[in-house]
Amino acid sequence: MDNEPSEIMQSRIPEAVGGIQVNFCKKPTCKNFGIPASTKTQSRGRYFIAKERDPYKLNGDKRKTSITCKDCGEGTVVKSNKAIVEEYERLTSYLFRKPTDPSCPNKECLNHALGISTGKVNYSSFGKTKSGSSRYLCKACNKTFSVGTATLRQKKPHKNSEVFRLIMNKTAFKRACEIADIGMRTVFNKIDFIHEQCLAFVGNRERKLFNGEVPIKRLYLSVDCQVYTVNWSNTNDKRNIVMSAIGSADNTTGYIFGMNLNFDPSVNPKEIEKKVSATDDYQKPAAYREYARLWTYQDYIDARVRNPKRRVAEKEDGGPLRDGIESVYNDAVSREDVESFESPNATCVFRAMPTAIPL
Repeated sequence: MDNEPSEIMQSRIPEAVGGIQVNFCKKPTCKNFGIPASTKTQSRGRYFIAKERDPYKLNGDKRKTSITCKDCGEGTVVKSNKAIVEEYERLTSYLFRKPTDPSCPNKECLNHALGISTGKVNYSSFGKTKSGSSRYLCKACNKTFSVGTATLRQKKPHKNSEVFRLIMNKTAFKRACEIADIGMRTVFNKIDFIHEQCLAFVGNRERKLFNGEVPIKRLYLSVDCQVYTVNWSNTNDKRNIVMSAIGSADNTTGYIFGMNLNFDPSVNPKEIEKKVSATDDYQKPAAYREYARLWTYQDYIDARVRNPKRRVAEKEDGGPLRDGIESVYNDAVSREDVESFESPNATCVFRAMPTAIPL
């Protein structure tokens, strides 16, 4: 595809999506901090009114574009607002899961649309079934129905808490099977079940904060990154798979909001690669791609070529705090994109598509 960026781009910089526009000067002391660059093409010539000019200069090529603040001279790579919104929706999806509220199964009943949470006005408790499920009596049609528990179809639900404790204590899977006396498949099934229960639990708690039901004037958060080295997935290639996660905690209460891993299990890498190839998505500037949220295989190859020996600078144990800060800062300014802390290295293998926004 030989199109120039001007033919591909719909605007000078990506339009805001869902009220999110991140393409602005990132220097806090600059007067343009937080002020987005204009999406409109800028006119040239001395007769153009200077005060109407955009305070940013657009630079770039077919692969990547950037903006430079005319006031402070700081440059920043143009990002895809669409990709950021997609990742935000992925990470917060647990907050918008509607909790199930069983109701009378009789579609012709007046209580069919009213859940059992409405209370004794519409339903009354009617004992339990042999399997332990709660039974209810609908007061509108006088029919009974049962509501199964989350562990209804599990053969060994009593093992859930034991498996959970073993996971929290970092027990190896094979060792967990020996201790709990269960098979590997059961362990994986219980991990999926525990994960769903944890999401439901934390969603119920944090939804109140999201909806403004908790009286907090302002949150002071601390954020940190954790690198995870995962075992290889192919015995013919035993290089480790490196992933990263960002966690945040409330400084006042110590409440941990969670660790957000840069991996989306719902994405099929092979299918995405086919779509990218069919639409020539990779030929577009990074911020204007349909799949800008994801690393494609070609992105991975290009990053390895550009940064073959780059590694994250590490602070030596016991060293002064100033040295540690300088080490992290020097690593940041050495990146092609200072806002992206992720980059493939010699121990990183492209196995699946993380949901980082590297471009």
